[in-house]
Amino acid sequence: HLGGICLNWGCIPTKAMLKSAEVFSTLTKADHYGIVAENVSFDLQKIINRSKTIAGRLSSGVKHLLDKHKVTIFDGIGAIKDHKVVSVEYANSKEDIQGNKIILATGARPREIEGIESDGELIWNYKHALRPNRIPKKMLIVGSGAIGVEFATFYNSLGSDVTVIEVLDR
Repeated sequence: HLGGICLNWGCIPTKAMLKSAEVFSTLTKADHYGIVAENVSFDLQKIINRSKTIAGRLSSGVKHLLDKHKVTIFDGIGAIKDHKVVSVEYANSKEDIQGNKIILATGARPREIEGIESDGELIWNYKHALRPNRIPKKMLIVGSGAIGVEFATFYNSLGSDVTVIEVLDR
């Protein structure tokens, strides 16, 4: 998707979710500020929908800028044929595109750890964490990078008991 992983599945959606968690956390502590806010709760689906809407709006903005600058978008699966040709496969067709320079912007995929592959139920990857259907009581996050810590903050703010670990190559 235009805008890549950061805009669609990383930085932007997690920031939107974090803002919702921050507002919720502030409201649950409103009495510290002399504010009465009783029976504060959250609607997880609305939080997720807000996150998706923000990412979608920004992705549309990227498309608009590319269109404005007359950039041609080939939305398919590409493979490099040689040093000047990329073959693009669409749902029902295929075409070769030639250029003097090729830039590889391949995006990212969730990393799997052998033996504990994500299933969307017990073991989540970042895509599952961005589209949860529940807030788990306990959560172990493998990876203490920016996105892992943002997920930890979000889920902890909404009631999960979160532990973060880092896996090191040795």
